[in-house]
Amino acid sequence: MTAAGVAGAAGCSTTSDTPDGGADREDGDGTDGDSPTATVTDADDGGEGADVTRPLEEWSAYDPDWAAPTTSPLESDLEAEVLVENLEIPWDLSFAPDGTLFITERVGRVLQFDGGDVRTVAEPASAIDAGSLEPGSDERPWWVDGGEGGTLGIAVHPAYPDPTHVFVYYTYTEDGETKNRVDVFDVESDDPGTAVDTVVE
Repeated sequence: MTAAGVAGAAGCSTTSDTPDGGADREDGDGTDGDSPTATVTDADDGGEGADVTRPLEEWSAYDPDWAAPTTSPLESDLEAEVLVENLEIPWDLSFAPDGTLFITERVGRVLQFDGGDVRTVAEPASAIDAGSLEPGSDERPWWVDGGEGGTLGIAVHPAYPDPTHVFVYYTYTEDGETKNRVDVFDVESDDPGTAVDTVVE
């Protein structure tokens, strides 16, 4: 860092012995003359030289025992475990307070996984058909006004399992117009396609 830079960082001023206040002189033969010299001075001490150095030990974050890590942070003993497989466009998941896992499939299903079996607990009857497509297909039934549609988000009632309700966000059509809403479904109902209530539409 130059003297001027140090002075600026320390709130000091600089003085120079060059006539123009710091610009390099050029000799008659076109070569540079002597480089200007600068003295760091404190603006409040009448021009006396200021010491802008600071012992490392005075730095609040200084740790004399710190050493650079020798291993990668990506190295760990974690292992992946498959809980549920063969899903069709899984989109969102939510855990109930008792640990039960709920998963949405964009094709129109809500699945429940409790550590053993997987079962369908809700199928919004009016959700749009957002099924998977064959590779290379130009069809996009799940693409709605520049965004993706289908059975998307899910949240479990905070007091689950009393009541056994989940909130499901999905896309539907009404009078030819595509819309979104959030319905409440009872996962213990005998009619998984019918919502208990609509909370946002």
